[in-house]
Amino acid sequence: MEVARSAVAASILRWNDGLAASSDRMMRQPQADHGQKQQTSGRAQPGDLTQRPITEADMGVDAARFRCPCIFDWSNPMYPASMPSSRKSPLAVVPPPFLYLATFLIGMSAHGLWPWGPAWMHSIVALGRALLVIGVLLAPGNALLFLAERTTINPAARPTKLITQGAYRFSRNPMYVGISLIYAGASIILGSLWPLILLPIPMLVMNAVVIPMEEANAREAFGEQYMAYCRSVRRWL
Repeated sequence: MEVARSAVAASILRWNDGLAASSDRMMRQPQADHGQKQQTSGRAQPGDLTQRPITEADMGVDAARFRCPCIFDWSNPMYPASMPSSRKSPLAVVPPPFLYLATFLIGMSAHGLWPWGPAWMHSIVALGRALLVIGVLLAPGNALLFLAERTTINPAARPTKLITQGAYRFSRNPMYVGISLIYAGASIILGSLWPLILLPIPMLVMNAVVIPMEEANAREAFGEQYMAYCRSVRRWL
């Protein structure tokens, strides 16, 4: 009788152990599947966002698609496709020609107070004239092209057509290159170094404020077509 009781007790213990092992396997299987799915997807799961900083992958943004080459080695920040064009700096509402003109007049005012015209500037007047002519061809010339194509030249407005012909095959902003050349050429012709020293100011404003706003508008309007254009043509030169 005692032997029978022992056999029954042992059977019950083995049955309980089997249930516990089966339950443990059932609990571990979803965790293993979740880990395997997370590795194969290459993208973090929503459940673990509280354990680390949110990245572009969590937002579904392919950051490499939004890199646009820019002038020489100047930094060109990435902008996610969802960046609203309504985020405008106060400087963005100033027409670029007025920004350059204001800087040029400040430089000439400084020249009136403290004349600074090195002798070497008088020997390169021909260069200044050449820069002026090229700048006129690029700036007003491409503005007329925009008007002919019935798209806006307002940096804050949404464009209706992507212009890629003419000078836009070599620069994404030939009008701004042209204005900069007009500015530099006029400074050389007038023999004043002050405006030339101030020239980087409007160029930096354009590169950091105005052009990124235009690029955001163009991405919203043309999508991948514009990004392909960015990958093949530089921001300035």
